[in-house]
Amino acid sequence: MRRIADLGHEIGFHYESLSRTGGDRAAALALFQRELAACRAIVPVTTVAPHGAPLAASANMDLAASITSEGAELLGDATDMDFTHMLYVTDTGGIFGSPYNFRDRPAGQYLSEPVAPTHLAAWLAEHGVARLTLSCHPERWPASRLGLLQARITDAAGNAAKIMLHRRVKWLGSVAT
Repeated sequence: MRRIADLGHEIGFHYESLSRTGGDRAAALALFQRELAACRAIVPVTTVAPHGAPLAASANMDLAASITSEGAELLGDATDMDFTHMLYVTDTGGIFGSPYNFRDRPAGQYLSEPVAPTHLAAWLAEHGVARLTLSCHPERWPASRLGLLQARITDAAGNAAKIMLHRRVKWLGSVAT
């Protein structure tokens, strides 16, 4: 985080407080404040973004209004941004532009095709991307091969669960109509 901030980039906090507290708003706000303070002990943090947590019963996006009104000294929440003139890039689903990303698709520009992490910089240059927001999950990019294998297995299992859940929700919706 320090190395990225030292390059002049902004570091935001990607929280999942509401899903981690089982939907308990008061506990989620307290957890959010503790985790934000821990991040700020490393680098300045002035923006946040909720984690989609597609397998959780509680949607972290539901906490956004409470956070900005709680005096957290934030410039804003990334989910409120206008991505019309800025590309939104996330590694949700284990790869940039993943087809398994069902919740994290803001209005505006985002990757509509998978791009491997080793090809992302070249892809951005090739497409003339000058402005972007990059939402990453550090646990997906460990340094060791064993850690990377574990991350890939975890992503594959999570993606399979998301597909089953997504299909079930679509099926239930079609049965109800």
